[in-house]
Amino acid sequence: MSLSKSNDGTIIPGVLMHINGRGVLLRGPSGVGKSDCALAMIQRGHLLVADDAVLIKQQDSQLIGSCPQIGFGLIHLRDLGIVDIREIYGAQSLSRSSRIDLQVTLTRNAGSNCPISLIKGRRHSANYCGTIIPALKLTAVEQRPLAELIEIAVAQLNSTSEKLSHQDIPNRITYQESLVNTDSPPFDGAGEDQNTAYTPINNRTSRLSRAAEEVAWPKSG
Repeated sequence: MSLSKSNDGTIIPGVLMHINGRGVLLRGPSGVGKSDCALAMIQRGHLLVADDAVLIKQQDSQLIGSCPQIGFGLIHLRDLGIVDIREIYGAQSLSRSSRIDLQVTLTRNAGSNCPISLIKGRRHSANYCGTIIPALKLTAVEQRPLAELIEIAVAQLNSTSEKLSHQDIPNRITYQESLVNTDSPPFDGAGEDQNTAYTPINNRTSRLSRAAEEVAWPKSG
C-alpha cells in the first residue's frame, strides 16, 4: 500500500466516491479502470470526492476522505486526459469529503472458485490509520457491470437484514442436501429418465456449510 504523509493527513492512490450514503474507496493497480468505474458511478447519480489521490485522516473514530485541493472536481480518463466534472455534470456531482465505509479493490485476476469464495465472495478487511473497514475485491474485465456490483455491495452494507439472510444459508444448504440424497428423484421428471442416478454431494455441501458460517462482512473497528 503506497502512502504519503501531509500536514492534513495521509495521501493514498485511489478514487473516493460517495454512493447512497456510503463512502467507497476504489483501489487497484494503475490502468485497471478505477476512473472509468468512477465515471460510470457519476453517470448513475453518485458523487465524486477524489480521483487519483485521496487524502485520509481519522476523525472521531471514523475514517474521513477528501481530495487534495488542487485536484478537486477533476478526473483523469484514459485517452481523454484531465476532465473537469463540474463542466460536464455540474457541481452537484461532487462532494468535498466523505466518511470511508468500504474499500473496493479492482483486480485483473479472477478470484478463487473454492466453496468459501462461492458464498462469501472476496470479502476481507482493510486497516487505515488504525481504523478497520470492510473490503471487497472485484475482477475488472471488459463489459462487467462494476458500477452495479458496487451499488449491490453498498446495499448489502446498508441492509439491516443482511446478517439474518446470511445466517439462513446453512439451513438452505442442508435442505438442498436432503433433496439430493433422497432415494427418489426430487421432481416428477416428466419426459426424463426416472432411473437417472443422483450423485451425492455430501463433501461439497459440507464445505459450503462451513463457508457459509463466515459469510458476513468483517467487523469494522
